[in-house]
Amino acid sequence: MKKKIGAIIIAAGYSSRMEGFKPLLKFGNQTAVERVVMTHQKAGVDQIILIVGHRAAAIKSYFKKSSFELVTNERYDEGMYSSIIKGINQLDMDVDAFFVHPVDIPLIKVETIKAMMASFQISNKGILYPCFRDERGHPPLIDKKYREDILLNKMDGGLKQLLASHEADTVNLALADESILMDMDTWTDYQALLDYDGLMAPTLCECYAIMDLYQLPDQIRKHSEMVSWVAGDMVKRLEVKGIKLDGALLRSAGSSLISGRNHSV
Repeated sequence: MKKKIGAIIIAAGYSSRMEGFKPLLKFGNQTAVERVVMTHQKAGVDQIILIVGHRAAAIKSYFKKSSFELVTNERYDEGMYSSIIKGINQLDMDVDAFFVHPVDIPLIKVETIKAMMASFQISNKGILYPCFRDERGHPPLIDKKYREDILLNKMDGGLKQLLASHEADTVNLALADESILMDMDTWTDYQALLDYDGLMAPTLCECYAIMDLYQLPDQIRKHSEMVSWVAGDMVKRLEVKGIKLDGALLRSAGSSLISGRNHSV
């Protein structure tokens, strides 16, 4: 039987370290909070709960006709954990597992959420992390058996520390999605996310992650690296002639052509 998956999206904090209000920062025509909600909707998550607090009315104005649950955490000033608890209390009892997704990690790909849900369907582990080149990112996918543990948790370190205490019941899912590591605590972080969002090809690091995932033979890797190098060299030569091209994009595009993948994976 297909497991029912929920998502708790946290957009309740002050954004105190950021010059702007994180949930309403723009990515194209969407705000960050709209992007995160849309990602889970497109991925087919069964129950989506958006937790708001600080500037709740401003966020709600973007979702006047919402098909998901929009919940206000009156105790948002107590920190993110209070919003997680609020969200868990709103989850349907038949939800088998749930994501906890802070809004300041806004560019997770739809395919990443889908891959995590598919992996969880066949996994015998209770906590699943997305990983990019051996580094864990967000959002974790957590089995319903941990609902009570989270609600009753008194240990320091919040959810991260609680999940760490169940390492034996944890699995990492390798993905070619660098955005799982990209948050926006500062304005510089936000600018980096805007640059990433504007790419038409995987980053160079994502190209290498794709090669790792599909275990490409060394000769194909070397050929891919050479194509990437030639693209970079071509950019430099054209710049001398006054022709400006996006070097990072061309280098990653050269690698991604060889690895046979596109930016949506």
